[in-house]
Amino acid sequence: MCHGIPDSRQLLGYHGDTSKTFFCGDVSESIKRLVKVTEECLHYGSAVCRDGALYRKIGKRISEHAENFGYGVVDRFVGHGIGTVFH
Repeated sequence: MCHGIPDSRQLLGYHGDTSKTFFCGDVSESIKRLVKVTEECLHYGSAVCRDGALYRKIGKRISEHAENFGYGVVDRFVGHGIGTVFH
């Protein structure tokens, strides 16, 4: 799941990047499952993050979890920088 297009606003000199998915109306069980697994991917990927962690290890953990549920990662939309430099 991808977020929208960011703008140029900063907070104390930093750019942020976060999103949360909310359901509106009747939502199928398959969509609820997709969102649940996507949120789990975020947590599993975050658990690998530490000083010196390789991006590929973070991505591998996310991909493995998604694939365990029959989902995949869209390679075109993986990873980017964030912080004091806009991405």
